[in-house]
Amino acid sequence: MFEQIEPSFKDIWREVINNRFNFNEPLPDRPEYLFEIEDGEDSYGIALPGSVIEFSGKPKARKSSLMAGFAAACLAKDKKALNIRSKIEGKVLWIDTEQSRLEFSYFQRMLVRMAGLDRHPDNYIALNIRKYDDNTRFEIVNHAITRNPDLGLIIIDGIADLSMDENEQNSTKALVSRLMYWADSIACPILIAIHTNKDGKESTGHLGGYIDKRCSYHIRVEKNSEESPSLVYPKLSRMGEKFPKFYFAHEQGGLPRILDQSVIGDMEGDNSEYSVLPF
Repeated sequence: MFEQIEPSFKDIWREVINNRFNFNEPLPDRPEYLFEIEDGEDSYGIALPGSVIEFSGKPKARKSSLMAGFAAACLAKDKKALNIRSKIEGKVLWIDTEQSRLEFSYFQRMLVRMAGLDRHPDNYIALNIRKYDDNTRFEIVNHAITRNPDLGLIIIDGIADLSMDENEQNSTKALVSRLMYWADSIACPILIAIHTNKDGKESTGHLGGYIDKRCSYHIRVEKNSEESPSLVYPKLSRMGEKFPKFYFAHEQGGLPRILDQSVIGDMEGDNSEYSVLPF
């Protein structure tokens, strides 16, 4: 599953030595984060080249819709969608493992509209690979990532579907190692979606546990019921600034938008202005 032509140990050692720490090399006071989460006049930076950002939540919590906001911010002319501002200029690669072909098409049209566009952007590649088996899915993802130059952002919507068994330690550890390899070798952020267990507290299986330990940033998406708005908050940050929690929901037209927290209580009882989409 993970076979590929590897460099010699001599080449690996040379790379390790060339990348060793040097205290004399200057660093900025604040890293050049690739995304900013805006909250009024304040903004909070997340994601650096090579960061792995985990999005966890129960099924239908709208993890995909939130990740679509990050992708749309990269594609938009003003580099903003929802409350997310992007500094990424390269190609955006979206890989979906969960939706049917028709669901995928509707969702992707929504994403392009979130970016304020009315035609397919030249720097956007969206692939639907649900129909294939686990090994084939992995090979497709590996090929798409390693053979596409100038990638600026990678989204894998359904990382568990690349593993033969998300509860088998060797398989999941190998997948997470490969995920880190992709992030470091391509030097761009990778956003991944994973379900939580039934109580919504922990990411599912050994795979979720390994990703929790290795990710740079962990964003949790929750909602109380099918009609509720989605709550978003940072669950963990190893490298990035913790943003204040916020809520979003889909308008009747299908596009997500950020909600004023003062109206959240009213929305729990009356969602007539909003639609429930399966994302």
